Formats: sequence, structure tokens, C-alpha cells
Amino acid sequence: MNAVSNEDADPDATATVPLHRPAPRPATAETGFLLRLAHARATEQIAAALPAGLLPRHHEVLAALAELGSRSQQQLAERLGINRTIMVSLIDSMEQAGLVERNRDPADRRSYAITPTAEGGRALAEMERAADRADAQLTASLADREQRQLERLLRTLASTGGGLDQRPAALTRRTIDLLSLAHHCVSQTFAQRLEHAGLTPPLYGTLKTLDATGRLRSRRSPDSWTQRHRDPPNRRPPRRRPARKTPPQPHRPSLIRTSAHPTRTRRPSER
Repeated sequence: MNAVSNEDADPDATATVPLHRPAPRPATAETGFLLRLAHARATEQIAAALPAGLLPRHHEVLAALAELGSRSQQQLAERLGINRTIMVSLIDSMEQAGLVERNRDPADRRSYAITPTAEGGRALAEMERAADRADAQLTASLADREQRQLERLLRTLASTGGGLDQRPAALTRRTIDLLSLAHHCVSQTFAQRLEHAGLTPPLYGTLKTLDATGRLRSRRSPDSWTQRHRDPPNRRPPRRRPARKTPPQPHRPSLIRTSAHPTRTRRPSER
């Protein structure tokens, strides 16, 4: 059998060869992945503890307004790290619920100042108590020393990019608040570093999973990182729909009798 040279070999033939390197680290060994899991659990707990109809971001906005005073939508978005478009829809829903109101900013008549209403103040008090319960539930399995250590580490992570300095103090006193902020700062830093490689966090997660199963392709082109194949345990063919056929129409006798040679109407002079 003749050996095939590297020049004659098909580049796609070796594209599915797994990368020859040490076994990849599992996702559970990465700080970012663990932060994501802890953040998801904390979000579920605080959402379940809040009164019906209220969201964690409602709490963030009302807590920031209570500490900072009236602010514009843009200022709130910058202090809380929320997308401006999302902030607009968030303030719209809060205004419809009677939690905040928009007033012309005396310093800049082109913008509106967001101010909490009396109903918003009562809702904030309820959400503060709910956040305390969720925070106690989240850290119930930790000893006092472990809680202090966790809080110190989260503050260090949350200080990335000055995120901790911009955050209102009312939203940094609980472990559950620091966890959310640390996850946000680490995610932003991670996304910025992946951008230089042409990757996004979701794409990285997909490649990480394929790499752990040995299915990652060895070519470096982003267009050929993955390849679709039939799943051996499930080789079902694609579904084929039968061609549509027009059912035969029943014969219906015509109500108008026609002749093969239509009769010509005679003129009065021909009669």
C-alpha cells in the first residue's frame, strides 16, 4: 500500500483528529463557571423571596434612588451596569406599576429625572427584607469565618474595572449582592479577552464541551471548529413529508348546455 504524502492528503481528512495535548480542565475547576452557577442560584432565591410582581432589578433601581436621590435613566444605567435600552423598558414598567415617576430635570430640561413614589418606598422596604432572607438562605451552610472569607474574595473580584466603586453602598452589603457584582465584572473581563480571539462566551462554552468529549476539530479556522455528523445511537433519517396531491374532483354536470357548434343568432332580415 502506497503511503500518502502530506501534500496529497486532504486537509478535511485530518480535520476531525482530536487535539493532542493534556486533558482539558473540567468546567467545574474554573472560577468563572462556579461564579455563574452560584449567581444563578442566588438569582433564583432572591426572585422567589420577592413579593409577587417585583423583580431583582426593581430592587436595584429603588435602592439606588433611595441612596443617590433622583437620577436620569442614563445615570442609573451607568451606576448599575444595565444596558440603556433595557433600562428604558425597566423604568417604563416601574412607572406603569406606580413605583417611580418621571419629572423634568431642572438642571437639564431635555432629560427626565426618575423619582421613587410612596408606593415605591413601601415596595423597597418589602424587597429589603426579602433580600435579607435570601442572603441568609444562600450562606446558611457556611460558618462565620467562611462567610467573611467569601465576602472578602467577592469584593476583590467585584473591584475589577471599578465596578465596586460605582455600585451604591446599599447594594454591596450582602453576600448575594457581591456575588452578583463579581459575576458581572468577571463576565465582562472574560468577554473582552475572548473578543481578541474572535470568540464569545457562549461559543467558548460550546467549544469547551466539545473539547472535553474529544470532538473538537484541530483546524484553527473559526469556520471549521465544529462539524456535524450523524449520531451513531440515533441515526434516524430526516423526516420526509409526502408530496401533496390534489384529490380528484367529483364530476359535476353543467347547468348550462353547450353545443360543439354554437347556434348563430339569426338577424330579423334572415328570418
